Amino acid sequence: MTSTRLAGPQAKIARAIVHIESLRRLEKEFWEKTSSRYEFFEEFDEELDSRCLKVRLQGRIDDEFYLIAGEAIYQLRSALDQTAIEMARRTTPAPSLKGIYFPSGKTKDDYEKNISTRLKGVDAKLQQAVKTLAVFNGGNTALYSVFPLANIDKHMTLLAVGQLGHISHASDMHIVGDEVALYVGGKGDLGRGIVFFVLGAEGVVHNPGTLKLAGKIVLGEAGDYDGRPLIELLEEMASATRSAIRRMRSAMSAGGF
Repeated sequence: MTSTRLAGPQAKIARAIVHIESLRRLEKEFWEKTSSRYEFFEEFDEELDSRCLKVRLQGRIDDEFYLIAGEAIYQLRSALDQTAIEMARRTTPAPSLKGIYFPSGKTKDDYEKNISTRLKGVDAKLQQAVKTLAVFNGGNTALYSVFPLANIDKHMTLLAVGQLGHISHASDMHIVGDEVALYVGGKGDLGRGIVFFVLGAEGVVHNPGTLKLAGKIVLGEAGDYDGRPLIELLEEMASATRSAIRRMRSAMSAGGF
């Protein structure tokens, strides 16, 4: 019996994990460099219906971050497609490899239709094993995420990322006024600015103090994935991809392929 190690897909997952670790290092370096690089500005906040003192991060995410994120996702998608090709090669008689891809779908119905078309000619037992993976939105969401995010990076633009964070430390501020209030909120977009003080109509900023900012790199302009911490999502995707390929390897071994 032919070995079912699926060495190629396994190597691609390992490469994706190397990329994720590189992103973790770059994210750590980014916050170390930029946590104290910020600017204050006043702006009327519609939600709070008040003048506010806001703070935004001045650091810029290096282009390398975008590229490495895209490469990690590419490796995961490629690992799945190589697994589909290997299932086709081990089917007797072997179907044409043209048009063979690992299936996914926006819905369960789409997914099951795509199994038939993208694994056309692949042994029915292996198609059934793929069906159990539930690679659709609302099913195995971590594994499904590989497909739309790979398409964004491949066909539309580099993955957009931003900074979601909060004020981790503040000291030595001097802001006066009857309506002034320190605003303690959740995480926000540090690139656009987050509220530090609600100033009201007459609040005056004498010294906004010294801050430190903290946060995570998150996805932007990515539909349902906007605001998701990038590295955490990539780790979930890599784990789901590894699990899926192991299950396909077991299915091929059990079926004598």
